[in-house]
Amino acid sequence: MKACRSLWIVAPITRAVDDKTAQSLLGDSFKRQLKYDGTYSAVTFICSKTDDILVREAARNLGMEEAISDSCYRAEYLKKRGESLNTKLGQLGERKATCFVALDECYSKLDAWADMESRSRDGEMVYAPSGSGEKRKRLGGPVRSRKDRVSLNSDDDTDALVANDGECAHENPQFVNRPHLTRDAISDNLLSLKSKCKRIREIQRQLEQETTETCRMIEETRLEREGLLSEVKAACIKGRNDYSRQAIKLDFAMGIRE
Repeated sequence: MKACRSLWIVAPITRAVDDKTAQSLLGDSFKRQLKYDGTYSAVTFICSKTDDILVREAARNLGMEEAISDSCYRAEYLKKRGESLNTKLGQLGERKATCFVALDECYSKLDAWADMESRSRDGEMVYAPSGSGEKRKRLGGPVRSRKDRVSLNSDDDTDALVANDGECAHENPQFVNRPHLTRDAISDNLLSLKSKCKRIREIQRQLEQETTETCRMIEETRLEREGLLSEVKAACIKGRNDYSRQAIKLDFAMGIRE
């Protein structure tokens, strides 16, 4: 050991601070050897696992709680905000799905009325659509309540746009007591359905924009919170390192003195 230019003692930093490793690692024979060889200055303590730290515990032990309190409160706020934004994102997904079903139904009705218009022009007698709704049955799933349907809180017409439970129309000669449809009535219904499809597509575009904005806010919130937590952790690591440096020197001196 006398011929060594350096003597390294490696220990986890938590032990170096809490268990006085600098003092306890120096056994009697090792301390005597250091004394005989005069190699005190060659000893170097290397602390490992400096990033293995419990932030709140370290802050409490080092008296740093007040210094990091603002950052901790902000990080907690950002955590709750992120949870709220993720909930909103899920709700937007449900509304988009409802919009998709409503648009599919609207297109189905539009096709049925366009077919009736074509047959009417050919001189065929056409009747008002039945309420059977084959397209709706194909899509399946429970019927959503009105409050669960898509609404952008704009007006009652927009809300009723996807709350309409109307079904596809398929003319069936064996159904009786249905009124005969004129070309004007068919044209009016086609215009109404086209307008409804257009409004649903507009709602979809707004939902997509809102979804994109919500995703952006979620990412910004996540990055800000992670940055704050990293700063707090770095501050606690630095505080513990500074404390450990002085504690190790003191423990080493006491161990040699003994």
